[in-house]
Amino acid sequence: MAPVVSIITPSFNRQVLLEAQHKIVSAQTAGDFEWLILDDSPQPSAYFTKLADPRVRYTHTPDRMIVAAKRNWLCERAKAPVIAQFDDDDYYAPHYLATMLARLNQTGADITKLSAWFVYSAQLKRLGYWDTANTLGLHFTFGPENSLQGFVNHAPPDNMKNNYLGYGFSYVFKKSAWDAAPFPPVEYASDYGFVAAALAKGFTFDHFDDTDGLCLHVLRTDNMSRSFPQHLLPDFMVEKLFGSAAAPLLQT
Repeated sequence: MAPVVSIITPSFNRQVLLEAQHKIVSAQTAGDFEWLILDDSPQPSAYFTKLADPRVRYTHTPDRMIVAAKRNWLCERAKAPVIAQFDDDDYYAPHYLATMLARLNQTGADITKLSAWFVYSAQLKRLGYWDTANTLGLHFTFGPENSLQGFVNHAPPDNMKNNYLGYGFSYVFKKSAWDAAPFPPVEYASDYGFVAAALAKGFTFDHFDDTDGLCLHVLRTDNMSRSFPQHLLPDFMVEKLFGSAAAPLLQT
């Protein structure tokens, strides 16, 4: 019998993070899942090749692939009617998967995701909160730069208007949407391309705010993407919201 949901994780050279992610996935209260990992690191993970967990399907390939191709490879092999993307370096609270599945069922949407979420910069050692659907006012830049910068939008900028559709670390979607609109074979913003193509084909999209710490998106020093939170939060909120389970993911 197929599981309720297939979790997919593309990975490269993040063996320690991937092991930490196994604990996060195993702690999910929605237990009827399979977890598919595609790892194109130079060497396979000693941890996962020896892991005796029937819910985990780990595959190593020596051939480097772009992330979009890895996601398509994983989606193609997913057995469940619903797919949830778990990035190897983000934290997902134990009730995350159950909450996202309930949301998908409640709304009847084909795709759901978080559009306002907590983000941690390992470069700056700062916690922020970004509402991607609100592009006006004060924002801060979390990226590869080692200094905190702010800017003010007096009008909605074109380069931020579709941010709420992208950032696929929290995508949960019906496999039928992916069947109709696979991830485009591009290096950057393939997640946005997937959603945009699915919407163009008539699939429905839902998004909502994370107000209780469902997920922590982590920007590491080897991650070139940027986030633009409106709010900076004190350091103690990391432990208060996410506990000690997130700590292994927060190092540079």
